[in-house]
Amino acid sequence: MNTTHTVATVTREDRSRSRLVLASLAVLILWIVFTVIEALAQLGRLDPILVSILEFIPGLFGIGLLLAAGLTTESCFLRFAPLSRQGLAVLFLMTPLIIPILLPATWIGWYPVNALLLYPLSAISQELFFRCALLPALLIFFPQRPLLAIGLHTILFGLWHTGPLVTGAPLWGAVVVMLIPALFGQGWGWQTWRDRTVVWAMIYHIILLFINSFYTWGG
Repeated sequence: MNTTHTVATVTREDRSRSRLVLASLAVLILWIVFTVIEALAQLGRLDPILVSILEFIPGLFGIGLLLAAGLTTESCFLRFAPLSRQGLAVLFLMTPLIIPILLPATWIGWYPVNALLLYPLSAISQELFFRCALLPALLIFFPQRPLLAIGLHTILFGLWHTGPLVTGAPLWGAVVVMLIPALFGQGWGWQTWRDRTVVWAMIYHIILLFINSFYTWGG
């Protein structure tokens, strides 16, 4: 047995693991950045067009860090793959969650910039960060416990929707508003992990925000 070769192999694996862990920690820091951008957007401190650009930075940068550390595009769910029956079932079962979102909403009608540009871009940037960067990062920390990784990613996705808190809504109302996106995030996260592709979650998210673009909340 070649002991020197074995030690060298282990050392390379340790270094590779260390790079992945550091990249994953950086992705968690990017979550904070992404959340701050969203909070400032909700407060009206940033121009909507600028927000659409800025919100791509955490996802693209996070994916870039993970790929540079040795993760593959497939591990980041950046590929096309068929939608499984289980994945379809989960996405279908999530559909009733649209009802409590729209019940308190006020119809504002067709705004092309919102419906065709700002809202779809927001959906894409969210999927790139949460499903293609954050979820893979958490799976690096918990490789043997994917459901735990999905659960933590769900919590962070819910907390990202801080709009009600920063705009002065009651705590109970903010919790409800963050809970529904968290449930969507859980479904999207599980389906993405199950089918090894972000495509279907991204399409669903775009459609959901397209519908949302016809409504407003809290005024």
